[in-house]
Amino acid sequence: MTIFDLIVTLIVGFITAFPLCRVAKNQGFKADWWVMLVLVLMPVLQIPYLYWIAFKKGN
Repeated sequence: MTIFDLIVTLIVGFITAFPLCRVAKNQGFKADWWVMLVLVLMPVLQIPYLYWIAFKKGN
């Protein structure tokens, strides 16, 4: 995993987290900072698993 992968996943996380939190607030849900943090970190947590799948299939 390179630093480029981490930067891309953080950007993707922020791009998806802001609209989802805005929609949640409009629907009446409480979307605080921790919801934003979870939504941003979800792609970062998926990267090692995706690498594992890719290298497992490659061998």
